[in-house]
Amino acid sequence: MREIIDCHSHIGTDWLWGPCDLEEYLKLAEKLSITESMLMIAPGLRINGKRIQIYEYKDNHTKYTSEFSGLNVKSYIFNNYLLRELKKVPEPEKIHFIPIIHPFFNDIDYLYFLKERYDVKAFKVHGTAMGFHPGMINKDYIKALKKIDIPIIVHTDINKTLPRDAIQNMNNPYDWTMFFIDNEIKGYITHAARLDFRCFDLINKNDNLVIGIAPDLMIIYNKHRLMYQPNDTDTVLSILSDNVDHSKIMFDVDFSWNVNNGQEKIMDYNQVDRIDNVFNEEDREKVLSKNARRFFNL
Repeated sequence: MREIIDCHSHIGTDWLWGPCDLEEYLKLAEKLSITESMLMIAPGLRINGKRIQIYEYKDNHTKYTSEFSGLNVKSYIFNNYLLRELKKVPEPEKIHFIPIIHPFFNDIDYLYFLKERYDVKAFKVHGTAMGFHPGMINKDYIKALKKIDIPIIVHTDINKTLPRDAIQNMNNPYDWTMFFIDNEIKGYITHAARLDFRCFDLINKNDNLVIGIAPDLMIIYNKHRLMYQPNDTDTVLSILSDNVDHSKIMFDVDFSWNVNNGQEKIMDYNQVDRIDNVFNEEDREKVLSKNARRFFNL
């Protein structure tokens, strides 16, 4: 049986998108024959109907708060919630806990605690959901990330139309790619780098950088959130295959944003089949597992 490693999926209830249900994810993983999963919290977490909001972005300024709806962000409720959920997994050896971190609400000691206590293989950063961008991360935090020396899985975005475009555009793939290069930190650029060909060139040249494919159907549908405007025959996988070193392309699902179109939340069960159709046998093995095992030191 071949190995398939999902490098990026979410668990929890997102205030905007809805549930990223653990049981549903495990069913999906079984259908896709996923052998290992790297799971992180839904970025817009909602618990018991309460949204955990940690910032307001208005007039090019970010206002942070540690408490919304009586829930204290400094209690690291995001990761604690995920850890409780992961205790329900019947085969925990197949799951990697990937904590989400925030450069303003998580102090540096917490980063070391996570690495030592859980031997985590990566951290997740979601600047759009949590109200910051790479230029706001201070030198001491960067120094700690370099010393811990594990990859950072970073959400990338752009948005040419919606009201949230300011914070989304400040989390664009090029700025995050340059952040990793300038600071010599290992970076996992999600969402196919929004098809930014500048990032493709940089990723190809840098051993510290890789790129995730998911959610490829939603990405290609939402053209207002792409740097390159694809034609009718383009797919995310074909563009990546043609332009990115195959040793840098990583399989991920991005559950539960892995829908079979850009609108309805109907799960995509054909992702692995599409990879099989685009890549040859040797490169399929790289994309589905070998690249992840090397990059995350699994």
